[in-house]
Amino acid sequence: MFLDFNDIIKNNKITEKRIPAVVIEQMSDELPGNLFYQSDDNGFAFISGFEKVSNLKYDIPDELQAEVGNKEVSLEDILLYSYNSQENIKLKPAIEGFVELDNELVPVDRFIKSLNVNSKIENGSFCIIPKPFEEKGTLTISNSEYERDMLYERVPNKSIYYAKYKAFSLGFYITILIPFSSSDKAKFEISYSIDELSSYKEAVECISLYNSFVKGEGKINNDIIKPYSITNKSNYDELLSFFKKVESIENFLGCKFDLYVGDISYGLARDIEGLYQNLIKRNPVKSYNKIESITFDEKPRNEEPIDERYVFLYKTNVKKDILGVSVELPTIVCIFNITYKCSELKDSWKADVIYNEESYSSYLSFRNIDELNEFTNSYENMVMKMKECVDINSLI
Repeated sequence: MFLDFNDIIKNNKITEKRIPAVVIEQMSDELPGNLFYQSDDNGFAFISGFEKVSNLKYDIPDELQAEVGNKEVSLEDILLYSYNSQENIKLKPAIEGFVELDNELVPVDRFIKSLNVNSKIENGSFCIIPKPFEEKGTLTISNSEYERDMLYERVPNKSIYYAKYKAFSLGFYITILIPFSSSDKAKFEISYSIDELSSYKEAVECISLYNSFVKGEGKINNDIIKPYSITNKSNYDELLSFFKKVESIENFLGCKFDLYVGDISYGLARDIEGLYQNLIKRNPVKSYNKIESITFDEKPRNEEPIDERYVFLYKTNVKKDILGVSVELPTIVCIFNITYKCSELKDSWKADVIYNEESYSSYLSFRNIDELNEFTNSYENMVMKMKECVDINSLI
């Protein structure tokens, strides 16, 4: 995703370098004839005041020629490309050690001066050796929920139009492209990698920040960044919602789930939604599982088949292996609108459950038995609560 970065850098031209005017003047005094130095914004000073440079050869990198197309590649282009790509180049004068400018011979090591490169004479050629980049600093990205600092540094870029910077922080990346021309827009690309994270907390923060930039709500250095061209319009609201629910569940239970980086299966989504509704929202969940019979220690009130509809409630422990963690939760199950048929066993009674089109059940799991017992103190309130269950199929 590319976004406009101009407002962020307008007061901090991190690519702009100029050789001081007094230095330019002093260097020009050492040149013969009417020759003099002119500086640019990229830290280079070139000899001017001549019409023709003779007997100087240099190779044009394939990437540079492809970028400019049919445009003629100048020496200035070569030098800027060398520094921006951090690649060495060689200037090859026909007269060893000298460049001919009109009728003036100038030592090749005076032909170019720069803050950005070192140079040396090697086998009659003038070798330009770019100095390593020094530009680096900190950016702050944020949205309404999260804020983090990101280190950035300049990195090589095989281009004469854009300087490239990369910012990074715990699985979150920004690639910044800043133009050398003030008429072009600066832009950046953002991405994240869950593979580099270790927790759902980190994943939630990364995805939340990413989504904010996709929606034009993200901030850099407290300035809102509006997209002007988005190459990937996808946002990850569903994934963010899933990860937030997992994070809230593990915080509630005091466990640490394995960070899941694959496709989220329907079964996994159901399990997480069920736990979230039960533990975090305190909502009973509608169940489509049926039980065939219930065993009683004592004789039921009615042991013969009857037409009256009943509600059965019972306590159990639900065990789940989910995201690398085994959990066992005290649970209450409520079955509505059923009838039953009883039979006497040796030491107990068995009720075969008879379902109809209006029968359904719901369950509510708890963190511990104390919380379950507190919930079951009031039978009437408990039944009403269990009746108001949610259907998680409509939520995933």
